[in-house]
This record gives sequence, C-alpha cells and structure tokens, in this order.
Amino acid sequence: MSTGYDPSKPGLDEARLEAYRRLLISRLDLLNVALMRDRRTPVGEVTPEMVEIGDSETLWDIGTGGIRIRIRGGDETSPLDFESALTLGVNGCSGFRYTFYTHLAIYVHPDALASVSVRRQAEARERLLSRLSDWVTLGVCNYWNPETATGGLTVQLGTSILSVPPQTDALLESHVYRGYRDTPFRGFGGAELIPALHLIVQASIE
Repeated sequence: MSTGYDPSKPGLDEARLEAYRRLLISRLDLLNVALMRDRRTPVGEVTPEMVEIGDSETLWDIGTGGIRIRIRGGDETSPLDFESALTLGVNGCSGFRYTFYTHLAIYVHPDALASVSVRRQAEARERLLSRLSDWVTLGVCNYWNPETATGGLTVQLGTSILSVPPQTDALLESHVYRGYRDTPFRGFGGAELIPALHLIVQASIE
C-alpha cells in the first residue's frame, strides 16, 4: 500500500487535474487582457466554465463561448501520463519520485472568428493560437526566479500522500515541456476540423 493513500479522497493523479484547473482559472484575467488588447482576435471573454477536465469529442455550442480549455492525462498523441522512480526519500516522504505529464488541449470553435473577414481568417487563427500558447507558457507555467536562479511553478495539490502531515503534496518545477499546433476532428461523426493547441506540462513530486 502506498504511503498516505486514502481511497475516500483524491490521489495524486486525480488531484493534479483539479489543481491545474484551479491554476488556469486563476490566471484567466491575463488571457482576457491579451485577447482583447486589439481587434485581431475577437473571440470574446474566456470564463471559468470554459476550463474543463476531460476532452469530449463533441463540438460545443458557439453561444457558450469560442474557446474550450481541456485538461487530461496522457492521450492518443502522446500517451505518457507519468513516470516513477525510487529515490532516497526526503522530508519523510515515501522514497518515490513521480513525474507527471499533464495535457492541455485548447480548442477554437469553427465559428469563433466569424466576425473576421475571410481575407484575415488565417492570420486571426494563428494570432489567437499564439496568444493562447504565450498565456499558458509565459503567463501561467514557465516561471523563473532570477534571484534564486530556480524555475518552474509549484502547484499545490492539497493531498498528503507522499508528504507527512501537516505538510501537503505539491508538484514542483511545473513547466510547459512541449507544444503542438493541431487541427483535430470534432463534432458529430468527427466531421468538423477545428484549430487547436496541445501543450504538455511536466512536473514532479517526491
């Protein structure tokens, strides 16, 4: 049995999904400033309801917003979800080091930029994906402290599975490890091609 595991509470894997959802929602103000600083990416405000756990294949109603941000573990494009390694253990922890790869899929509805002229549609899509990528990478995850020369974000999980209470578990050195532009199929019968951004966030806990 793993140290501190309680089946009546979320484990590390489940807790990290909710932790990243809370983190992204807490920084939506930065994203909305970037999206609304000019008229080149007119998709409207991104709200907390548009940040979801899990990746549905259905196409959502454009009336509920032009963007969807979805959080999941390994997927078909990069199935690695986590790695573990035995360590000496620190601060009374269990002696395991887990490295999680959390996948963020950000989708743009096909009608999200309908107000943009056909001549500017391609540019608007590309700028929008770039602003979304910059927000997650520079505005949320890839933190660097020049004073301590350390990087990566600390993401609190609120669990005490590897840590000894009153300490709580935290994902360390969280950063965007890899990013892709994509055009996946969504909607009924997979009939709709939609612009998308796929970012992989790496973080470790021990």
